[in-house]
Amino acid sequence: MDDHPHRGPNDNLVVKDARVQRAWAEFCRTQRVDAATPYQAWYFGDSAEMAKELIDLVVHGPKRGTAGLQWAIDRNPELAPVPHGYSVVTEYDGKPRAVLRTTDIQVKPFDQVDPQFAWDEGEGDRSLAWWRDAHWEYFSGVCRQLGLEPAADMPVVLERFELLWVVPG
Repeated sequence: MDDHPHRGPNDNLVVKDARVQRAWAEFCRTQRVDAATPYQAWYFGDSAEMAKELIDLVVHGPKRGTAGLQWAIDRNPELAPVPHGYSVVTEYDGKPRAVLRTTDIQVKPFDQVDPQFAWDEGEGDRSLAWWRDAHWEYFSGVCRQLGLEPAADMPVVLERFELLWVVPG
């Protein structure tokens, strides 16, 4: 069996194992949300280090947004963020860390992402220049895996979210 819970290239969805189910049940109990409410389970990025760094920025810092490549979602629609949907966000190994709720989803060409989104995503120095450099590198790797060429006008899914609950422990 794989040493991490993703299912394929460009797929950061996590299997809803017992740990994820327990975290969701505890969130629902403490926050008075119907346990039958649908939710996604996933991790940020494409490595253990990136997943930990980015969820730490959510739990302990300013990260309130994330960006994904629309082309990857086109190949695997289950990756699409859900408007006002809940997510259990984990580390790369599937360890639940937080519950988020999507507040806004926009699709823009890469070269039209604005400084406010770069700030809200909360990574690096939070500048648009930093965002463009880091995300060009990341999305170029995703494009290679998809057999596509990165382009300034490649569609990027911009998701903003609120942190609802941090998994205790």
